[in-house]
Amino acid sequence: MIILLALGGWMLFSKVSFWGLVPFIAGFSIMQGFKGPVSKPNRKIWMLTFFGKQTTTIVESFSLILDWLPFDVIGYNEIDMKKVNKDFELKKPILCSDKAYVICTISVSMMPDDKDDPLETLNGKTRGEKLRDFLNIGKMDGIIEQLDQLIPAGVQRFAIAKRKTSEEMEVSNEEIAKDLLDRLTGKQTPDTDISDELDDTRGFGIRFTKFQPVIQPPPKVVEARNDRMVELAQREAEMEDIMTTDKLTKERMKTDTKLSAKEARDQVFDEKALKAGAYKKVVNVGGLNVTNT
Repeated sequence: MIILLALGGWMLFSKVSFWGLVPFIAGFSIMQGFKGPVSKPNRKIWMLTFFGKQTTTIVESFSLILDWLPFDVIGYNEIDMKKVNKDFELKKPILCSDKAYVICTISVSMMPDDKDDPLETLNGKTRGEKLRDFLNIGKMDGIIEQLDQLIPAGVQRFAIAKRKTSEEMEVSNEEIAKDLLDRLTGKQTPDTDISDELDDTRGFGIRFTKFQPVIQPPPKVVEARNDRMVELAQREAEMEDIMTTDKLTKERMKTDTKLSAKEARDQVFDEKALKAGAYKKVVNVGGLNVTNT
Protein backbone atom coordinates (compact mmCIF):
# COMPACT_ATOMS: atom_id res chain seq x y z
CA MET A 1 0.00 0.00 0.00
CA ILE A 2 2.74 2.45 0.96
CA ILE A 3 4.74 1.58 -2.16
CA LEU A 4 1.74 2.13 -4.43
CA LEU A 5 0.89 5.46 -2.78
CA ALA A 6 4.49 6.63 -2.98
CA LEU A 7 4.88 5.51 -6.59
CA GLY A 8 1.62 7.17 -7.61
CA GLY A 9 2.53 10.39 -5.85
CA TRP A 10 5.98 10.45 -7.40
CA MET A 11 4.58 9.90 -10.92
CA LEU A 12 1.90 12.53 -10.44
CA PHE A 13 3.96 15.30 -8.92
CA SER A 14 7.49 14.61 -10.13
CA LYS A 15 6.87 13.18 -13.58
CA VAL A 16 3.54 14.97 -14.01
CA SER A 17 2.13 11.77 -15.46
CA PHE A 18 -1.51 10.93 -15.09
CA TRP A 19 -0.49 7.26 -15.16
CA GLY A 20 0.42 7.84 -11.54
CA LEU A 21 -3.29 7.74 -10.72
CA VAL A 22 -3.31 3.99 -11.27
CA PRO A 23 -0.92 3.00 -8.42
CA PHE A 24 -2.16 5.89 -6.29
CA ILE A 25 -5.83 4.82 -6.52
CA ALA A 26 -4.83 1.17 -5.95
CA GLY A 27 -2.88 2.12 -2.82
CA PHE A 28 -5.69 4.37 -1.59
CA SER A 29 -8.23 1.56 -2.09
CA ILE A 30 -6.11 -0.84 -0.07
CA MET A 31 -5.88 1.78 2.68
CA GLN A 32 -9.70 1.80 2.90
CA GLY A 33 -9.53 -1.87 3.87
CA PHE A 34 -7.79 -1.12 7.18
CA LYS A 35 -10.52 -1.22 9.80
CA GLY A 36 -11.59 -3.09 12.89
CA PRO A 37 -14.55 -3.80 15.19
CA VAL A 38 -16.11 -0.96 17.16
CA SER A 39 -16.69 -2.16 20.73
CA LYS A 40 -19.47 0.23 21.69
CA PRO A 41 -21.49 -0.27 23.77
CA ASN A 42 -20.46 -3.94 23.98
CA ARG A 43 -17.15 -5.59 23.17
CA LYS A 44 -17.11 -6.99 19.63
CA ILE A 45 -14.64 -9.09 17.65
CA TRP A 46 -14.34 -10.12 14.01
CA MET A 47 -13.71 -13.58 12.64
CA LEU A 48 -11.97 -13.36 9.25
CA THR A 49 -13.12 -15.24 6.15
CA PHE A 50 -10.86 -16.12 3.24
CA PHE A 51 -12.54 -16.47 -0.17
CA GLY A 52 -15.84 -17.04 1.66
CA LYS A 53 -14.50 -19.76 3.96
CA GLN A 54 -14.67 -19.17 7.70
CA THR A 55 -11.25 -19.12 9.39
CA THR A 56 -10.27 -19.19 13.07
CA THR A 57 -8.43 -15.84 12.86
CA ILE A 58 -9.68 -13.29 15.38
CA VAL A 59 -9.48 -9.52 14.84
CA GLU A 60 -9.88 -7.24 17.84
CA SER A 61 -8.32 -4.06 16.41
CA PHE A 62 -7.35 -2.79 12.93
CA SER A 63 -6.61 -5.27 10.17
CA LEU A 64 -6.62 -5.39 6.39
CA ILE A 65 -10.08 -6.33 5.13
CA LEU A 66 -10.55 -6.72 1.37
CA ASP A 67 -14.34 -6.66 1.37
CA TRP A 68 -14.52 -3.70 -1.01
CA LEU A 69 -13.61 -5.88 -4.00
CA PRO A 70 -16.35 -7.25 -6.26
CA PHE A 71 -15.49 -10.77 -5.02
CA ASP A 72 -14.84 -12.00 -1.47
CA VAL A 73 -11.12 -12.17 -0.68
CA ILE A 74 -10.76 -11.27 2.99
CA GLY A 75 -14.04 -10.62 4.78
CA TYR A 76 -15.29 -10.93 8.34
CA ASN A 77 -18.16 -12.01 10.56
CA GLU A 78 -18.81 -9.90 13.65
CA ILE A 79 -19.48 -11.44 17.05
CA ASP A 80 -21.02 -9.46 19.90
CA MET A 81 -19.37 -10.62 23.12
CA LYS A 82 -22.18 -9.44 25.39
CA LYS A 83 -23.68 -11.73 28.02
CA VAL A 84 -27.15 -13.06 27.23
CA ASN A 85 -29.67 -13.90 29.95
CA LYS A 86 -32.34 -16.48 29.17
CA ASP A 87 -34.96 -18.32 31.22
CA PHE A 88 -35.70 -21.76 29.82
CA GLU A 89 -39.19 -22.68 30.99
CA LEU A 90 -39.66 -26.38 30.36
CA LYS A 91 -42.76 -26.86 28.25
CA LYS A 92 -43.64 -30.16 29.95
CA PRO A 93 -43.58 -30.90 33.69
CA ILE A 94 -40.90 -33.28 34.96
CA LEU A 95 -42.05 -36.73 36.08
CA CYS A 96 -40.45 -37.74 39.38
CA SER A 97 -39.95 -41.12 41.00
CA ASP A 98 -43.15 -40.79 43.09
CA LYS A 99 -45.17 -40.35 39.85
CA ALA A 100 -45.77 -36.70 40.71
CA TYR A 101 -44.78 -33.76 38.50
CA VAL A 102 -42.75 -30.63 39.12
CA ILE A 103 -42.34 -27.51 36.99
CA CYS A 104 -38.81 -26.47 36.14
CA THR A 105 -37.27 -23.20 34.94
CA ILE A 106 -33.54 -22.91 34.23
CA SER A 107 -32.18 -19.38 34.46
CA VAL A 108 -29.02 -19.12 32.35
CA SER A 109 -26.44 -16.45 31.57
CA MET A 110 -24.06 -17.27 28.70
CA MET A 111 -21.66 -15.61 26.29
CA PRO A 112 -19.38 -16.54 23.38
CA ASP A 113 -16.32 -18.43 24.63
CA ASP A 114 -13.13 -16.62 23.61
CA LYS A 115 -10.81 -18.53 25.94
CA ASP A 116 -8.52 -21.40 24.96
CA ASP A 117 -9.12 -24.73 26.65
CA PRO A 118 -6.38 -25.76 29.11
CA LEU A 119 -3.62 -27.81 27.51
CA GLU A 120 -4.60 -30.96 29.42
CA THR A 121 -8.20 -30.85 28.11
CA LEU A 122 -9.11 -33.92 26.05
CA ASN A 123 -10.13 -32.83 22.55
CA GLY A 124 -9.52 -29.23 23.65
CA LYS A 125 -10.09 -26.28 21.33
CA THR A 126 -8.55 -22.89 20.76
CA ARG A 127 -10.68 -19.78 21.18
CA GLY A 128 -10.71 -19.33 17.42
CA GLU A 129 -12.13 -22.82 16.95
CA LYS A 130 -14.78 -22.16 19.63
CA LEU A 131 -15.87 -18.90 18.04
CA ARG A 132 -16.03 -20.60 14.64
CA ASP A 133 -18.37 -23.17 16.23
CA PHE A 134 -20.41 -20.29 17.64
CA LEU A 135 -20.87 -18.85 14.15
CA ASN A 136 -21.57 -22.22 12.54
CA ILE A 137 -24.39 -23.09 14.94
CA GLY A 138 -26.17 -19.80 14.25
CA LYS A 139 -24.91 -17.61 17.10
CA MET A 140 -27.17 -17.17 20.15
CA ASP A 141 -30.43 -17.82 18.30
CA GLY A 142 -29.23 -21.23 17.15
CA ILE A 143 -27.82 -22.06 20.59
CA ILE A 144 -31.06 -21.15 22.39
CA GLU A 145 -32.98 -23.38 19.99
CA GLN A 146 -30.65 -26.30 20.79
CA LEU A 147 -30.74 -25.70 24.56
CA ASP A 148 -34.55 -25.81 24.45
CA GLN A 149 -34.13 -29.50 23.62
CA LEU A 150 -31.04 -30.40 25.67
CA ILE A 151 -32.08 -28.87 29.01
CA PRO A 152 -35.47 -30.66 29.43
CA ALA A 153 -33.89 -34.00 28.53
CA GLY A 154 -31.11 -33.40 31.06
CA VAL A 155 -33.47 -32.49 33.91
CA GLN A 156 -35.73 -35.47 33.19
CA ARG A 157 -32.74 -37.80 33.07
CA PHE A 158 -31.54 -36.40 36.41
CA ALA A 159 -34.96 -36.99 38.04
CA ILE A 160 -35.03 -40.60 36.86
CA ALA A 161 -31.35 -41.43 37.39
CA LYS A 162 -31.30 -40.02 40.93
CA ARG A 163 -34.71 -41.52 41.78
CA LYS A 164 -35.87 -38.22 43.22
CA THR A 165 -39.39 -37.65 44.54
CA SER A 166 -41.18 -34.42 43.70
CA GLU A 167 -40.46 -32.96 47.16
CA GLU A 168 -36.79 -33.98 46.92
CA MET A 169 -36.54 -32.33 43.50
CA GLU A 170 -37.78 -29.05 44.96
CA VAL A 171 -34.81 -28.84 47.35
CA SER A 172 -32.18 -30.22 44.96
CA ASN A 173 -31.47 -27.03 43.00
CA GLU A 174 -27.72 -27.03 43.61
CA GLU A 175 -27.37 -30.73 42.86
CA ILE A 176 -29.42 -30.41 39.68
CA ALA A 177 -27.39 -27.39 38.55
CA LYS A 178 -24.07 -29.21 38.98
CA ASP A 179 -25.25 -32.45 37.38
CA LEU A 180 -26.90 -30.74 34.42
CA LEU A 181 -24.05 -28.28 33.87
CA ASP A 182 -21.52 -31.12 33.90
CA ARG A 183 -23.50 -32.92 31.22
CA LEU A 184 -24.05 -29.84 29.08
CA THR A 185 -20.39 -28.84 29.15
CA GLY A 186 -19.22 -32.38 28.32
CA LYS A 187 -17.61 -33.28 31.64
CA GLN A 188 -17.28 -37.02 32.13
CA THR A 189 -20.18 -38.70 33.95
CA PRO A 190 -21.05 -42.41 34.29
CA ASP A 191 -23.30 -42.34 31.21
CA THR A 192 -21.63 -39.62 29.14
CA ASP A 193 -19.41 -40.26 26.13
CA ILE A 194 -16.72 -37.57 26.41
CA SER A 195 -15.92 -37.91 22.71
CA ASP A 196 -19.52 -37.31 21.57
CA GLU A 197 -20.61 -33.68 21.20
CA LEU A 198 -24.14 -34.44 20.03
CA ASP A 199 -25.70 -34.23 23.50
CA ASP A 200 -23.73 -31.35 25.01
CA THR A 201 -22.59 -27.80 24.26
CA ARG A 202 -18.93 -28.44 23.43
CA GLY A 203 -19.69 -27.63 19.79
CA PHE A 204 -21.60 -24.43 20.64
CA GLY A 205 -18.67 -22.14 21.40
CA ILE A 206 -20.20 -20.65 24.55
CA ARG A 207 -19.50 -20.57 28.26
CA PHE A 208 -22.05 -20.29 31.06
CA THR A 209 -21.65 -17.54 33.66
CA LYS A 210 -24.85 -18.45 35.55
CA PHE A 211 -26.86 -21.66 35.70
CA GLN A 212 -29.71 -21.64 38.20
CA PRO A 213 -32.61 -24.13 38.20
CA VAL A 214 -35.89 -23.29 39.94
CA ILE A 215 -38.05 -26.33 40.74
CA GLN A 216 -41.66 -25.81 41.80
CA PRO A 217 -44.77 -27.96 42.11
CA PRO A 218 -47.78 -27.23 39.86
CA PRO A 219 -49.98 -24.28 40.98
CA LYS A 220 -52.78 -26.56 42.21
CA VAL A 221 -50.33 -28.37 44.48
CA VAL A 222 -49.11 -25.05 45.89
CA GLU A 223 -52.70 -23.98 46.52
CA ALA A 224 -53.52 -27.28 48.24
CA ARG A 225 -50.42 -26.98 50.43
CA ASN A 226 -51.35 -23.43 51.41
CA ASP A 227 -54.89 -24.53 52.29
CA ARG A 228 -53.42 -27.33 54.40
CA MET A 229 -51.15 -24.89 56.23
CA VAL A 230 -54.10 -22.59 56.96
CA GLU A 231 -56.12 -25.55 58.24
CA LEU A 232 -53.28 -26.67 60.52
CA ALA A 233 -52.83 -23.14 61.83
CA GLN A 234 -56.56 -22.92 62.62
CA ARG A 235 -56.44 -26.25 64.44
CA GLU A 236 -53.45 -25.14 66.48
CA ALA A 237 -55.24 -21.92 67.38
CA GLU A 238 -58.33 -23.88 68.43
CA MET A 239 -56.27 -26.25 70.57
CA GLU A 240 -54.49 -23.34 72.20
CA ASP A 241 -57.85 -21.67 72.86
CA ILE A 242 -59.22 -24.85 74.47
CA MET A 243 -56.16 -25.18 76.70
CA THR A 244 -56.44 -21.54 77.74
CA THR A 245 -60.14 -21.92 78.52
CA ASP A 246 -59.50 -25.01 80.65
CA LYS A 247 -56.79 -23.19 82.57
CA LEU A 248 -59.00 -20.13 83.22
CA THR A 249 -61.91 -22.38 84.26
CA LYS A 250 -59.79 -24.15 86.87
CA GLU A 251 -58.51 -20.83 88.21
CA ARG A 252 -62.09 -19.46 88.41
CA MET A 253 -63.22 -22.56 90.40
CA LYS A 254 -60.33 -22.12 92.82
CA THR A 255 -61.33 -18.49 93.38
CA ASP A 256 -65.05 -19.24 93.79
CA THR A 257 -65.47 -22.74 95.20
CA LYS A 258 -69.27 -22.56 94.87
CA LEU A 259 -69.10 -22.54 91.07
CA SER A 260 -69.57 -25.73 89.16
CA ALA A 261 -67.32 -26.57 86.26
CA LYS A 262 -70.07 -25.65 83.78
CA GLU A 263 -70.78 -22.31 85.47
CA ALA A 264 -67.11 -21.40 85.59
CA ARG A 265 -66.62 -22.37 81.97
CA ASP A 266 -69.70 -20.35 80.90
CA GLN A 267 -68.35 -17.29 82.69
CA VAL A 268 -64.99 -17.68 80.93
CA PHE A 269 -66.69 -18.05 77.55
CA ASP A 270 -68.84 -14.97 78.18
CA GLU A 271 -65.88 -12.85 79.19
CA LYS A 272 -63.83 -13.96 76.18
CA ALA A 273 -66.75 -13.34 73.81
CA LEU A 274 -67.39 -9.87 75.25
CA LYS A 275 -63.70 -9.02 75.03
CA ALA A 276 -63.60 -10.18 71.41
CA GLY A 277 -66.71 -8.10 70.61
CA ALA A 278 -68.71 -11.17 69.62
CA TYR A 279 -71.87 -9.83 71.31
CA LYS A 280 -73.14 -7.19 73.75
CA LYS A 281 -74.36 -8.07 77.21
CA VAL A 282 -77.88 -6.94 78.15
CA VAL A 283 -78.79 -6.82 81.86
CA ASN A 284 -82.37 -6.32 83.17
CA VAL A 285 -82.32 -3.99 86.15
CA GLY A 286 -85.72 -3.35 87.74
CA GLY A 287 -87.54 -4.02 84.51
CA LEU A 288 -85.15 -1.76 82.52
CA ASN A 289 -82.82 -3.30 79.95
CA VAL A 290 -79.29 -1.98 80.30
CA THR A 291 -76.80 -2.76 77.52
CA ASN A 292 -73.19 -3.30 78.54
CA THR A 293 -71.09 -1.88 75.64
